[in-house]
Amino acid sequence: LRLVSCWLDLTRLGTGKLQKQTLLLTPWLKEWVEKQTEVLTKKGQSLLWDNRLPEDVMLLVDSLQLWDALEHLLSNASLHSQSSLPFTLRTGQNKGSVWMELEDRGVGIPEEARHKIFERFYRHPSTPHTEGAGLGLSIVSTTMTLHEGEISLRPRVQGACFRLVFPSA
Repeated sequence: LRLVSCWLDLTRLGTGKLQKQTLLLTPWLKEWVEKQTEVLTKKGQSLLWDNRLPEDVMLLVDSLQLWDALEHLLSNASLHSQSSLPFTLRTGQNKGSVWMELEDRGVGIPEEARHKIFERFYRHPSTPHTEGAGLGLSIVSTTMTLHEGEISLRPRVQGACFRLVFPSA
């Protein structure tokens, strides 16, 4: 079912057409965090939200694609984390942009794989036991490109931290 969902995401994104709307971001993120917390709690995991955004920040996005992109990042974090340490979503803004970071304290991404992780179907050989088809990060990368934003993997000693940067509305 997850594979079908990923393939549908890629098909929708492949059209290059987004349904962008101006989104009041902080309340939207609050709802996203609440929904994800429900799911993670059932797995014995948790999510912290370090929000540095004002209540009235607006973002021009396809909210469904943003929801899915964040969900793909969190799903990867959940799959590749063996610890009960919480995941952290940090949100903030710089001049002209809004950023979101999702950090885990899992196994991390080996240096030799970092340049390949956004390719479709890429799975590192050290993770054959985990579910997934290697589509999630490709979907997130495509989503960011269509939003004229950026995704990056931030350096970490342990775990992974993905940063999404969107142009301000």
